[in-house]
Amino acid sequence: MDVVFGIMGSMVCDRIGVRKTAIIGLSIGLPGRFIWSFSTNHDLLKLACFFFSPCGEALIATGVYKVALKRMTTPRVRPFAYAIQYSVFNGAAGLADVAIDLFRERDDIELWGIHMTGSRQFVVSTFFVMILCLVVVVIGLHDETCTDVTDPEREEDE
Repeated sequence: MDVVFGIMGSMVCDRIGVRKTAIIGLSIGLPGRFIWSFSTNHDLLKLACFFFSPCGEALIATGVYKVALKRMTTPRVRPFAYAIQYSVFNGAAGLADVAIDLFRERDDIELWGIHMTGSRQFVVSTFFVMILCLVVVVIGLHDETCTDVTDPEREEDE
C-alpha cells in the first residue's frame, strides 16, 4: 500500500503543491493514528492499517519530502539535501527505537476509559506529534521553488 500511495503522492504533489499535499497527507494520516491510539474495534484497525496510515504517510514521505526537496533546493546543493534527509530519517528511526523501549517499560494506565500499555502510550504520543506537524504545516509551509541563476547546473524547467 505504501508503494501505491507513494507513487500517487508524488503525482499529487507535482499537481497541487507541497503545502496542500502535506495538509492532505496529515489530514488522512491523523484519523489512522487516532484509530491506532484510541480504538479497540478490529474493523477500524484494519481500515487504519490498509488505508488511512499508508495513504497519509506515503503522501508525506514520498510525495512531500522527495518533491519538496527537489523544489526547495538548487541542483548544486540537492545531493547534499537528500543526504541530510536520509541521515535525519535514520537518526529519527534510532531515536524512535529508544523512545519505544522507554515507553514499553512504563506501567499500563487507563486513559479516557481505555487500557493503555506502554506501547500504546507511545502511539498516542505520535498522534499528538502529528497534530503538531499539521499546525506547523498550516502556519509555516509555503509552496516555493528555489532557483539560483549562478548555478552552472541550473535546470531549465525551474
